[in-house]
Amino acid sequence: MNQTRDELLYLANTCTTLQHTPDAYAYAKQLISVEQELSKPERELFASVCAQLLEERASTYKAICGLETQEEEEGSANARTLRGYKAKYGQETIGICQEIIGLLDDKLIPSASGSKCEALYLKLKADHYKLICEYGGADKCNHAAANAGETYEHATEVAQRSLSTIDPVRLSLALNYANFVHDVQKDAKRANEIARFALDCAQPDIRDHDGPEYREPRNVMQCIKDSMKRWTVEMEGPDELE
Repeated sequence: MNQTRDELLYLANTCTTLQHTPDAYAYAKQLISVEQELSKPERELFASVCAQLLEERASTYKAICGLETQEEEEGSANARTLRGYKAKYGQETIGICQEIIGLLDDKLIPSASGSKCEALYLKLKADHYKLICEYGGADKCNHAAANAGETYEHATEVAQRSLSTIDPVRLSLALNYANFVHDVQKDAKRANEIARFALDCAQPDIRDHDGPEYREPRNVMQCIKDSMKRWTVEMEGPDELE
């Protein structure tokens, strides 16, 4: 039975509430398959479901790694079995990331009617390339990192050209881009520059706004500050923060 967009959205949200993320993701994909641009609630649902699905898989992957280390320390033959399962689980996670990138490339980015949608979708694409770096071998990581960097740059150009300095999409893009440069490209100085530019642009515009609608940008700005503080300690030592 074909379901309406409202029904698919309702079922995806219900599965999210029930913490049945794989089904929520399946319904979100069905929403995308309909030849119509996603509404704001549908965009927000898609982004949150993808994030939740991959956060859950990251948690499981970390647990597998912990068990593998434990088995290795005990000299157990099960370590080899777990190593194989870890590789399989990692490849499955890469497959999910590639599927999401495909949905963005084939459906969502071409249909984006505004700069905010385009910037959001480009950010999501880059984020998932970054995730592939965490699970893939050297060759796959290098390819994904190159694509992530290029896509983050494109998204940043769109955001800086068209979005407010305190738009949550623009700020979260800067945060994720800076984290990518720090974590994957291993360039703490440039990561700080990206983060500092976002803060310097946003702070004058948010200074006089205290309403609840500004809570999200303020929260992202605090995350940017926290990251910069951590990177500064890495580069210069804790005494620089005294």
